[in-house]
Amino acid sequence: MRKLILSPEFSLDNLRKLARKEGMISMFEDGLKKVELGMTTVEEVLRVVRE
Repeated sequence: MRKLILSPEFSLDNLRKLARKEGMISMFEDGLKKVELGMTTVEEVLRVVRE
């Protein structure tokens, strides 16, 4: 990621693609997993993600 950030090809879109490729999941996706596990509610995930 550091190489990408310092390269002329840097863009937020390219950074997001690389992060996904390396295993990043969004807060929303993580929240939905926690909803499935009964750790939180959909309402709480939406509240937090929107802030």
